[in-house]
Amino acid sequence: VGGTRGAWVVDVRDPTQPQVLAGLPLSPPAKVHRIRTQGDVAYVAGELVWTVDISDPARPRQLGALLMTLRSVRDADVESHWFYFVDWWDGLFVIDVSDPTQPRQATSPVFITQPEGVDAAGSRVYVAEGPSGLRVFDVRDPAQPQEVTRYRTPQWASGVHVSDNRIYLADGQGGLFILQATELRQPLYLPLVVRQ
Repeated sequence: VGGTRGAWVVDVRDPTQPQVLAGLPLSPPAKVHRIRTQGDVAYVAGELVWTVDISDPARPRQLGALLMTLRSVRDADVESHWFYFVDWWDGLFVIDVSDPTQPRQATSPVFITQPEGVDAAGSRVYVAEGPSGLRVFDVRDPAQPQEVTRYRTPQWASGVHVSDNRIYLADGQGGLFILQATELRQPLYLPLVVRQ
């Protein structure tokens, strides 16, 4: 759980009585916007980026930090040893966390207009770009993300999730789009379901 005063590890095995186990030791301290975990490591994005060892949830310890000037991280995801997040003002960031003690920025941010959501799946990163719909990037070389295609939506793309080769895209009053990727030279996303 993250917030304006840091982040905490909460035991929710009994959802009716959540228990705070520990605060995450973040240095330097700053606001936390998004947390994702993979294995025994928590990847934290806020006004900067931290990596935290959570192998013992009652005694988390910071592994590393990447000093950045972030203003409004909207969403994040981790895939393999890459931590992806979108910042409202600056776009898509790609962080190399192959060594969690020394996270490093793999490339300059990819400018995206008002991004709201991000999901990574294999060699693709999917971004819900507020007023413009879905943008898809090839990240086989994470240091040089290449835009593959876009899918326009009528309203405000606010969240994206990819599962079993289907893309679930929340579009505010436009409803839920469920898209299927077709393997053409340039992928075309065909809407399977649109719920309004």
